[in-house]
Amino acid sequence: MSDRKPILDMQVFEKRRARIAPFLQDSALVLCSTPEYLRNYDTPYEFRQDTNLFYLTGFEEPESVFVFRPGQKPETVLFVRPKDVLRETWDGFRFGPELTQKYFKIDHVYLISELSSQLPELLKSSQKIYYKLNQFPDWDKEILKSIEEAKNLAGRSGRGLLPLCDSGEFLGEFRILKEPVELDWLRKACQISAEAHIETMKLVRPGLNERQVQAFLEYQFKSRMSPRVAYSPIVASGANACTLHYVYNDQECRSGDLLLIDAGAEYNYMNGDITRTFPVDGKYTQIQKELYNRVLSVQKEILQMIKPGIPFNSLQTRAVELLTGVMVELKLLKGSVSDLVRNL
Repeated sequence: MSDRKPILDMQVFEKRRARIAPFLQDSALVLCSTPEYLRNYDTPYEFRQDTNLFYLTGFEEPESVFVFRPGQKPETVLFVRPKDVLRETWDGFRFGPELTQKYFKIDHVYLISELSSQLPELLKSSQKIYYKLNQFPDWDKEILKSIEEAKNLAGRSGRGLLPLCDSGEFLGEFRILKEPVELDWLRKACQISAEAHIETMKLVRPGLNERQVQAFLEYQFKSRMSPRVAYSPIVASGANACTLHYVYNDQECRSGDLLLIDAGAEYNYMNGDITRTFPVDGKYTQIQKELYNRVLSVQKEILQMIKPGIPFNSLQTRAVELLTGVMVELKLLKGSVSDLVRNL
């Protein structure tokens, strides 16, 4: 395959860059891709692009670096892998510099092998650099070296090293407010997640293994065009559900037990996140039913508290108090609510 267009509309990413550009005048933003290989392994794992790099470019290939310099020419620069027929035979399609520039609306595209020679030149005219240290250590060496060389290129100007600011914190402020297209993607991620949970509930019965339940759930995600899970699912039956981050997912689901599923689907880098607990055999015992309804009432009370200006910790504190009270009333805990909460 010699040519392939991106699935998403590149205007989405152009508009994002235009929105943050006024806050980056005289500065450069540098974003690096997620590593293609896990350390000490020579085969690729399931690759997922760095969220911030995707947020501003829509580009999903490894070995890529994006540089954004509003007000300078070129404003947008992307370093990418070369076209390589042999590697594409093994690993799949690559855009390469020519198609990347054609489809991703980038001013200039270099080969990733040119990063060390071109990046110092791109940085030397900036007054400040936005880059996230300690996220990808292998990239840190290259970027810090380029910042040092950019200082040297300035000659006897009296300038020291360029100030380095956290790109994650900077972009996080913009990403808090979702654009209409992001809300659509987020709704889609949640819709896929909800439908998959419902279909999985219909499947569950005594004798199934937690792992089989997880496999069916992930099939439901992907059959609805989710590329991957939003996070590692928790499928925990019986006492396993009391482990906050249970990961084995390998026990048999038994009659009389509850099954907890904590899982969400991803869609265009937006994530669903749903947790539900229900009886393996489809029928709650009396105490399970009572506890379920009491927890539901607590959830509704907390939802009523939510409004602008309410600190998250206030909601957490109140939820802990209410849930502890429920467990004391149902004789699942002994002691006063205040003492139990204080000793958590």
